[in-house]
Amino acid sequence: MIVKRLTGRYCTDFWYGYERRNSMKIPNDPVILLSFINTKLRDDYPDVDELCSSLCINREELESKLAQIGYSYDKENNRFK
Repeated sequence: MIVKRLTGRYCTDFWYGYERRNSMKIPNDPVILLSFINTKLRDDYPDVDELCSSLCINREELESKLAQIGYSYDKENNRFK
C-alpha cells in the first residue's frame, strides 16, 4: 500500500485500502494512480514532495509502484513519465 498511516489531524481514516484526507481516495491500480498523480502534480503541487506530504503518501512506495509500470519522476517537468 502506498499510503502511510499517521496519527493526528490528517491521514487517519482508513477506507478500503486507501487513506483519505478531505475525502480524497488514492487509487491503488498503478495506471489509474499514474493519471491521478500527474493530474495532481500539474494542477495543484509544485513538486512530488509537496504532493506526498499533503496527501500523506510515502514517496518511496509511490515511486516503486509507478516504476513497476515503467514510470519515474521527472523533476524538470514535475511529472512521472
